[in-house]
Amino acid sequence: MIPVLIWNLIYTGALPKAFQPATFQNDIPGYISIPENVLRLLVFMLALLMRIRFAKPLQRSAALLYFLGILLYFASWKLLMDSPQGLWARSLIGFMAPSFTPVIWLFGIGLMTDSSYFNLPLKKWHFLVTVILFLFFHNYHVWMIYSRIMN
Repeated sequence: MIPVLIWNLIYTGALPKAFQPATFQNDIPGYISIPENVLRLLVFMLALLMRIRFAKPLQRSAALLYFLGILLYFASWKLLMDSPQGLWARSLIGFMAPSFTPVIWLFGIGLMTDSSYFNLPLKKWHFLVTVILFLFFHNYHVWMIYSRIMN
């Protein structure tokens, strides 16, 4: 999660207007924003509590999935920042790419885990289900912004 947090801290100001807080958070109903933010917090908390390992072949493959996902995530943002009015940024897939590419790196994290710190009864599926729910609400939120801006 650290590379994504650093990226977001550095580049938030460079994001296209649609992703700036004044636009992005404007008129989003509570039934979307509340679960999105609660689930976002849970994803981060679970990621901190889950023990990452590379002992099994699946975990080593998951590390590659994580790095590929991070690269795609960063690239999707970079394309939007470099050409906010370009064809990629105006397309649904391009506009939403930063909201759906996290499924790759978050699943990479989830598949690298096999236990938690502090002997908590957490399994990888707890993290993965939370990720799926978070991304549902997050992608719906981004789709709402896209629909509002492009219509």
